[in-house]
Amino acid sequence: ICGGGIRGFKSSPSSAPSSIPTQSPSVSPQPSRTPSHRPTVSAQPTLSVPPSQQPSVSHQPSRSPSNLPSQQPSVSHQPTTMLYQMQRGSALVALYDAANGDEWDDSTNWLSDAPICDWNGIDCNNDDDVIEIDLYYNNLQGSIPSEMGLLNNLEVLYLWDNSLTGSLPSEMGLLINLEYLYLYGNSLTGSIPSELG
Repeated sequence: ICGGGIRGFKSSPSSAPSSIPTQSPSVSPQPSRTPSHRPTVSAQPTLSVPPSQQPSVSHQPSRSPSNLPSQQPSVSHQPTTMLYQMQRGSALVALYDAANGDEWDDSTNWLSDAPICDWNGIDCNNDDDVIEIDLYYNNLQGSIPSEMGLLNNLEVLYLWDNSLTGSLPSEMGLLINLEYLYLYGNSLTGSIPSELG
């Protein structure tokens, strides 16, 4: 509107739908030309913008429901994803390799096509998460690999009375669910990562 009042979108009453009420700032019909008197504007002016000039935000997709992809992510939050299975498998293979698995007293099903939960000394929960490794007194020789930190659901690790050497890798600190860690009867050095205890 010219004359020093309000600037904004110019709206034509004929372009606004008749079913939508419009509100305009209340301006005195005939503003005075004297500088001391200005048009009266309501405390909270609102502008009426025709629908063609208003930004639109759609909360619904423009395609028909039959063409829509699923609104839920397709990646499972369960640890049975391919990545988790690969990490879990690589951690156990790393243990087998680092601890001279070919010389273990019992390595039944290790590195075979059998499900990991059927490997000797491996216990899983109902979701096939490795939660327990029981390889005590099984002639493990060598070190504990850093990949063990990938077994984030591990609760029990029994490796006592073997011939393990070296220190515990700092990645063991990633085992936030670990409740029991039995390592005595080995020749391990160093300290337990502070995150574990």
